[in-house]
Formats: sequence, structure tokens, C-alpha cells
Amino acid sequence: MSRIANRQRQMAEQGRLRCGYTTEGQNGKLRPVKSNTWIVTSHSEEHVQAAAALWGGTAERWQPQGNGAEQWRVITNANAIDAILPPGDPLTQAYETWSRGGCQLRCDGITEQLQGAPCVCFAKFGADWHEQPKGRVCDSKSRLKVLLPDMPGLGVWRMETGSYYATDEIAGMVDVIRSSVGEQQLVPVRLRIEPRQRVAHALRLAVLPEV
Repeated sequence: MSRIANRQRQMAEQGRLRCGYTTEGQNGKLRPVKSNTWIVTSHSEEHVQAAAALWGGTAERWQPQGNGAEQWRVITNANAIDAILPPGDPLTQAYETWSRGGCQLRCDGITEQLQGAPCVCFAKFGADWHEQPKGRVCDSKSRLKVLLPDMPGLGVWRMETGSYYATDEIAGMVDVIRSSVGEQQLVPVRLRIEPRQRVAHALRLAVLPEV
């Protein structure tokens, strides 16, 4: 059976794995909080209830920042989750700036991709732009698509992190795994949140032995 040649093949996204959340500060404004355990969010109550049964926590209704539709969320008790890397390259990374209106800047470190212009942060602050205080320049964002074999349904989950360490470490691990086994293999891994001194946490990707 043939396929449409000019269409990308991808699995449906079931939800997201997050490393932090926002809470209301003393001044009434929302502030980000880093979590030592995984947070599972989804439009599907069934999936979030299943995550709570597997990894602890209480499922609750949750409103994302911005104008997105209401979802479900559970702040689990698990700092490690077993997952599977799907075929292909499951990782995307970029430097980004977001506002309530959506993504304002998305850059690969050389070119700002939304406007096709040179890197804005480099032009403004030079080669050491990444040493500027948070909020003045883009943040690094890593998004890793994984399968969760313990969850119901067939689809991918998107892990998101802005961790300083995760930007380099996850990319290195994915490259090593894919160069070792190829891009068409399903690879069991463990996603683990680990405390670090420089930032609140890092994310470790460990390959699990085959059973």
C-alpha cells in the first residue's frame, strides 16, 4: 500500500509531561515553580486519572496560561517514569520568548525562525547573551516525544523542559542512542528529574536494558 509522499507521518499527542507549574505569588501575579516530580497534563480526564493511579497525586481540572482550553492535570509523586523513544528524531529544541499572545521569538542560535532574521539576543547582547538575567533574552526549550507503555491509548506524550542542563544532556543522549541502534528502533528509556545546584533540577534520560 502506498503513502502520500508529501505528508509528514506522526502519532497523535495524548498530553504532556512537565517539570514545573505556575502559582499565585504574594503580589497576586503568577510565578513559575519547579517541580521535583513529574506533572502530567492532558485534555483527556481518562489519561490524567490513569497517571494518578500509576504515579500518585490527585487529578484536577487545570487552566493553562493564555487562552487555551481547560485541561486536566496531576502533580505526581514520581521523579522517574519509564518511557519509549519512538522511531525518527523525537527531540526538538529552540531558544524562545513567549507572552500571553503566544511565541514571539523562536531561534536556533543563529536565525530567528519566525521572521527569518539573525539571532535577536546575539545582536543585542553579543556572544555572552546567555548570561543575561532571565526575562531579558530567550529561554532554551527542549521538547521530547515519548511513548508511555503503562498509559492507555496509542499516541505520544511531549516532555517539555527549560532546564539549562537538559538542553545539552538530552540532545547528547538522543544522538548516542540513535547512532547506536538506528532511527527505526523503539528504545526503552527512563525519564528522571534530578536536583542540581545551578538550577532547581535537570532531566536525565537513561536507556533501560531489554527484557
